[in-house]
Amino acid sequence: MNRASVRPQAWLFLFLLALYLLSYNAIFHSSDGLSMFAVTDSLVRRGALDTSQLEWMGLQQGSYGPDELLYSRKGPGTSLLALPLAWLGWWVPGWGVATTVLLFNSFVTAATAVLLASGTGSLGYPRRVSLGVGLVFGAATLAWPYSKTFFSDPLAGLGLALAWWACLRYRLAP
Repeated sequence: MNRASVRPQAWLFLFLLALYLLSYNAIFHSSDGLSMFAVTDSLVRRGALDTSQLEWMGLQQGSYGPDELLYSRKGPGTSLLALPLAWLGWWVPGWGVATTVLLFNSFVTAATAVLLASGTGSLGYPRRVSLGVGLVFGAATLAWPYSKTFFSDPLAGLGLALAWWACLRYRLAP
């Protein structure tokens, strides 16, 4: 990636992030997202991994451990990577942990669009085309609605995009 391509990609990231923030709503869209958030919230507030605050849901999103506490059945990746936002929401007055954590996938989705644009540029397509690929992904697919959730799918998409980008960089290296 050369310096000339970094600036437009930074603008792409900022544009998509602004778009996602304009359409942001602090709502959990499913019990899956709530379960992953409960892990993050427990770690920030108590330094624990249990999700006992969701016992009212029964066993819908968790299982009881040997210590008789409820634990999420969801993978820990999204919950752990959202910790910096959760701590920020915990310490900044008026922000709130949930409100701040729900921003996580906005950043993830914008970063995925930048990786797709960068990879397309690495294949030799003009800057306009590569930025268009990132823009179409970020604003004209399900990526936009998913940027408002606390699902693990956007993070999985970022992982796939990162793997594709890394393979391209390896293949095209001199």
